[in-house]
Amino acid sequence: MDFINYVGRPKPPRSPSSGYVQYKKPLDYSHVIGMLNQNTLRNRVRTRPYGENKKLKTWMFIDYGNIHHSLLDLKKTEQLMRSFSEKDLILKLKNRAERNNGLAGVIMYMGTPHTNLNIAQLQKLKKKNELMKASLEKHGIEVRFKFNENQYQGGMKEHGVDLSIGYTIIEKALDNCFEKAILISGDADFVPVVTKLFELGKQVEIWAFTKPEHNCALSPFLIHELSKHGDLSSRIKSINSIL
Repeated sequence: MDFINYVGRPKPPRSPSSGYVQYKKPLDYSHVIGMLNQNTLRNRVRTRPYGENKKLKTWMFIDYGNIHHSLLDLKKTEQLMRSFSEKDLILKLKNRAERNNGLAGVIMYMGTPHTNLNIAQLQKLKKKNELMKASLEKHGIEVRFKFNENQYQGGMKEHGVDLSIGYTIIEKALDNCFEKAILISGDADFVPVVTKLFELGKQVEIWAFTKPEHNCALSPFLIHELSKHGDLSSRIKSINSIL
């Protein structure tokens, strides 16, 4: 259900939070992803309210597991990306966010983005993540661990990371810590979070990998929710075009 195509559908499928919403035109998921990858979505004519170009107080929230898996997929098809580390990517995203925003803070949640780890491998991974945490915090990025793994026959799998990110975002929104939130994730789990942020009068941007297209990390449910609140070109950024 996460990668269906909306072509020709008068109504999109039910999303986790919003139910059915009638569009003036059906949302073509593959067309939106194609335009993001060709950098043509941002070139569409649009009008902006007065003052929208000012630098808003912004917080960035990073789902480490989402970019971890997306970067691994990208390295399989893009040779130039094979020497690109996760730390390089995270710092590049932070630097990009600082260009047009009044970036006030960055929080990244790290879980265990593997499904076949035994106990010894898990302990080794946690030590590696501790080193990354120390390195990133020197650059002003707060790293929060969420080691809440579920054990099953194939190994370990993270659990509750998206919930923790969503809770933190809403908590900071209610405390008026930001005017705009940048979420580095394309997971459909964040649809209710995005809905609530708009209800609170906050601006929202979703940054996600859009390549490889056959395994795109940007959920159509997120695209659907964002499309109800203005032009998608000001709501979605392809991480592939940033790299």
